[in-house]
Amino acid sequence: MRNLHILIADDHKLIRDGIRLMLQTQKEFHFEFDMASNGEEVLSKVKQNTYDLIFLDISMPEMTGIMALKDLKTKPAIPPIIVLSMHNEVSYIKKAYIHGASSYLLKTTESDEIIVAIKTVLEGKKYFNNDVANILFDDLALANENQLFYLQHQLLSKREVQIISLYVKGLNADKMAALLNISPRTIEGHRTNIFKKLGIKNVKEMIEYGIAQGFE
Repeated sequence: MRNLHILIADDHKLIRDGIRLMLQTQKEFHFEFDMASNGEEVLSKVKQNTYDLIFLDISMPEMTGIMALKDLKTKPAIPPIIVLSMHNEVSYIKKAYIHGASSYLLKTTESDEIIVAIKTVLEGKKYFNNDVANILFDDLALANENQLFYLQHQLLSKREVQIISLYVKGLNADKMAALLNISPRTIEGHRTNIFKKLGIKNVKEMIEYGIAQGFE
């Protein structure tokens, strides 16, 4: 049985004790525990002790878990850090990862999966369970969608933007042609190009796009 010296950092004693009791029930490791209630205590204890693993909460008084991560990242020989948090916002997950967390788990994570996370990070690997991975994937998909939308928008010519604006105002192709001194067929050609660039199918969708973009 492997001996592990770990630090559990959470501002709630009930949570700290719960993690400790949960870990004591498993049979693969023998744990020696230290406790901290904020980031400053984490930094102080890391200076005084050598740990195999740190459990770190995000929301703590005086110094948050993210602030502690930033500081720990600059120090040599820091052990793997598992962030165990109630926050499922992608911004927290990204910050924890950027600042050196080996794993990010939600506090709803089952004990068996926490043991899997421990084994994984002790091997020098990253561990993000399905719940956290799905949050990251959803954010990535949204970012890609927004980027694609931005690129599509940038492809529009000034004339095409003008035509969308005129559709939003309720003009038909004949009135647009007279106003712009071009033929109705040219208007139809621009409209076809707009559909292709924006990936839309009809005038209704084009008008909705124009309204959303504030083309007036």
